[in-house]
Amino acid sequence: MSHRVVSLFMFFLFLTALAMPASAQRGKVHDLEIEVSDPALFLQPLKMVGRSFGLQLYFVNDAAECDPPEPHYACLPLNPPPAATNFNLTDSEKLVVPGKTFRDALVFVLNQRAIAVLRNSTGTDHTGIFSLRNSIVVESSAFLDPRARDYYGNPLNGRIVLPLSSAGRGLGHTLHPNDYLADRIDFSRMYVVSRGIFTANFQIPDDLIDRFFDQDITLSLSMSGSVTMGDYPSASAYFIVLGH
Repeated sequence: MSHRVVSLFMFFLFLTALAMPASAQRGKVHDLEIEVSDPALFLQPLKMVGRSFGLQLYFVNDAAECDPPEPHYACLPLNPPPAATNFNLTDSEKLVVPGKTFRDALVFVLNQRAIAVLRNSTGTDHTGIFSLRNSIVVESSAFLDPRARDYYGNPLNGRIVLPLSSAGRGLGHTLHPNDYLADRIDFSRMYVVSRGIFTANFQIPDDLIDRFFDQDITLSLSMSGSVTMGDYPSASAYFIVLGH
């Protein structure tokens, strides 16, 4: 393409932008908010500060199969099929981010691997389920202030829980006798906590947001879900913390 053609094309784009109505321009800003969560952070440099210890979860058929407890490892016996086994675990080790480490944003990147294994050994049809949900718990003394509330006006009581991911296999799937289902699920999720997010999704005054970034922040990972007709499934997850 010649230089003259390129120049004419750029001039046409410039005229198009000038002719764009204000409502359309606002629509573009809204699209940007959907894509990057907080437009003020778009293309801003991030600094990595740490990684959580994470959680590793194993399911067994008998409690006697579990090894002695170890930090960051959890072994849970499954209820006899077709009964469900529900779980809700929180990492015993917490990651503390010193105050003033970040100015206006934290970014969490969660990495997870799940091995979903389902088997019907009952002799009759049943639904097999493997569901998993991960969340990061953010604790701060700033959130103890009664003015710190969630989107619906409920007090935060010192913490917010950020749901980061969910995964499932066999949901609504009928397992016939001796049916076997196995799958590995790998994925990553990102969540941004920023001044803009606090303003849009919570009821937190500006002075408490300042206190949040000025004081120590405690982070931990939680993992919950349900297993039905499981056959030694497992899951693991950890998160990385970056900020601006």
